Amino acid sequence: MARSGTGIFSSTEASGVNLAPTAGRAVPREGETPESLLRWFRYGWLPLVGGSVAIAVLVMVGCELVMPIGRADAASDRLLFVVRAILASLLMATWAGFYVLYARRRIRAVYQRLRRAELALAERGWRAEQSIGMGALSRILAHEIRNPLNGMALNGALLKRKLARMPGGEELMPLVDSLAQETARLAHLVSDYLAYTQTKRIELSLEPVDLESLARQLVEEQRPILESANVVVEIERSRELPRALADVSKLRQVLHNLLRNAIEAMPAGGHVRVKLDRDDAAVLLSVSDDGPGFEEPQAVLRPFYTTKPEGSGLGLAIVRDIVRAHGGEILARNVSAKGGAEVLVRLPLSEGAA
Repeated sequence: MARSGTGIFSSTEASGVNLAPTAGRAVPREGETPESLLRWFRYGWLPLVGGSVAIAVLVMVGCELVMPIGRADAASDRLLFVVRAILASLLMATWAGFYVLYARRRIRAVYQRLRRAELALAERGWRAEQSIGMGALSRILAHEIRNPLNGMALNGALLKRKLARMPGGEELMPLVDSLAQETARLAHLVSDYLAYTQTKRIELSLEPVDLESLARQLVEEQRPILESANVVVEIERSRELPRALADVSKLRQVLHNLLRNAIEAMPAGGHVRVKLDRDDAAVLLSVSDDGPGFEEPQAVLRPFYTTKPEGSGLGLAIVRDIVRAHGGEILARNVSAKGGAEVLVRLPLSEGAA
């Protein structure tokens, strides 16, 4: 199958900031937040006032023990009192200065963090606008490229017919065939890209769908392609299946992409098995082949991942997005160590299905 990744039940990775509590911390950290700073300001005056009171009490008590007042004349007592007051004021001012520097560091840390967040947000906004513009431009270019490619393919087919009736036209046939193959490859890449971009804003028209009937109908429609590729498709149903709640056209695209990837994985031909089953809440669909298997099963569902020289890497990415839009799950894996790739799809049942 096409080597274009997330597994079933895979968790979504999210980035965030680890915010540690700041209470009782003497040195600000890069993770300081406005909320932690507000909590600190709510009770931050207590150390400042408490420290100043403690300093004043200690100075008065210490000086009283060393130089007691009331044992000399009045002038000496006044001088001692002034000395104590000046000493207590200097110590309290020193304590207040250190405390203000500490508060300044905390505020500065928060400001710098918010400034970096603001700049990062502005850059992300600019990059998002740029990506949106480039995406719109690429879709326009893809549409414009597809139209002349369709014309080239049609003119190539007409040219091949005329060469078949011209004397000596057989010598030019390989050139025309090469031109037709390259045109078809480019048209295939453009169609895959447009289909992938459309799945990002997919709108579903949900209805009960008979998955087995849809699979058999699609295989019958693909019969000429399967026969030319020497591929045999087997559809297996283990038990009676309820209907799945899905969009018929999108589900047809899922099956078409899975079959196409299976065919491309077996250039010499082989077998493709489409297995249908169910559980209590979903219909289960698996498509497996006899090819070499996935080189990296965990990566094959990622957009633009492919190991084929001419592959777009979007076939299975489109399948993934459609399945997830239905609220379903998808898993890519190898059947065994000897080879064989398998894609498992789980789709929810329609309401009232037993």
